[in-house]
Amino acid sequence: CAESWPGDRYGVYTPFREGKLRPENFEGKGRGLVSGTSAAKGEPLVAGQRPLALHHYEDSRRICEVCAHCGAFVGSLRSALAKPIAEVHGKLPEEFVDDPRDLEELETDDWVLGDRIECDGGCGSVFCGGACVSAASREGWHRVLCADQPAEKKALWAAFKKHALRNHELFILAAKVIAEIVCLVRHHGADLWETMAFFTRFAKMSWLSMLNLPSRSHTQGFPQRGTLANLARQKRERRVQAVTRAVEILVGLLWERRFAELLTVDFFANLVGQFALSNLWVQIDNPLSIKLTQRGRSDPDFSRRFGRLVEASARAALEVSQPEEDDKASAAAVAGRLEAWRLPQFQGSGLYVCCALSNHSCRPNFTMKFSDDATATMFALREIKAGDELHLAYVSPDYGLEERLARLWKNWGFVCTCPRCQEQMMARALQREQAAGGSGQLLT
Repeated sequence: CAESWPGDRYGVYTPFREGKLRPENFEGKGRGLVSGTSAAKGEPLVAGQRPLALHHYEDSRRICEVCAHCGAFVGSLRSALAKPIAEVHGKLPEEFVDDPRDLEELETDDWVLGDRIECDGGCGSVFCGGACVSAASREGWHRVLCADQPAEKKALWAAFKKHALRNHELFILAAKVIAEIVCLVRHHGADLWETMAFFTRFAKMSWLSMLNLPSRSHTQGFPQRGTLANLARQKRERRVQAVTRAVEILVGLLWERRFAELLTVDFFANLVGQFALSNLWVQIDNPLSIKLTQRGRSDPDFSRRFGRLVEASARAALEVSQPEEDDKASAAAVAGRLEAWRLPQFQGSGLYVCCALSNHSCRPNFTMKFSDDATATMFALREIKAGDELHLAYVSPDYGLEERLARLWKNWGFVCTCPRCQEQMMARALQREQAAGGSGQLLT
């Protein structure tokens, strides 16, 4: 059904249609992802994949601007440095340079990524050019939640975002997906049920059931008796209230009788649960950061003229991204950022179809790298042959054994038995036996 939709939604499944990837059922662990092609270490398996859904974390959004339609960074070096200062202190970059005329240099072609066009509907979005402004007025969540909304309803979307930030940021992503479904059905002739299925085929568990309880995984069933059972009921009730309020606001924004099955607590909670279990943490460096680092290190005059501005911007960005750091840690972080003259990263949460089915391994055979427009490429970490199962690390392989096991259990509900974990557990068992005076040999 997606082939006739506007935009690039149909393209997210291209690797499967072309046979580069395929799903497969594995005994004992359910569905997994298999490579349909061979790749040497460092080679791409699949390139240029757009996310099915992408959320820009609020703390990152406050200090880093990307296009609300295509995900590309917007503006110039001047606007990138000015954004954190304006957000945190309400100040202008002119206050941090000796000669304000120098700021014009930061808006020359060498330092411009694209236009920076603010949404005229007042939703706070920015766009990288007229083409994206036009597209966002015709398709996707922005048309439904902003462009087409009458003035008297504009405040509802702002209220929804405030509600989401008090409860769970991924509420915002769920709302945007629901709005995109509405747009496809209302304006582009899509079938409601097919469209709902298209965006939820990775849903496994309702967010209402993914409770954070002591000594239990988020994905475990509810305890039935005792203190934990009472705590679970209380937590679930608070989540039901939060989701119910979110859906009530969306009903106020989007209601038509034909969307009754879309605007439900169950569908919304399943979307949020899907994102919590299947999304990737997306980190993307500003494309100007490398150039800024090189210029700051090689050009003393440039460093002298713009050093105070860079420092003020870095300090402001850290106040947003690391607000609870103590003074010593904050000072060290600022020093590290100033040494490299780095700009704030894009940080967000994205659902990428190309890897959403992959199972975990602490010794993964592929990794994801993101371009500055939020497209992703799957790179082989070692030789991969056609027919090999593809494994992604759900947590950092740099963590120690206990940390990996704890995080995987807490967030995904399984005890990892990958070869690396088995080898490390076996080595520890042998060490304990040797320390206790044993022979160090396994009994048979």
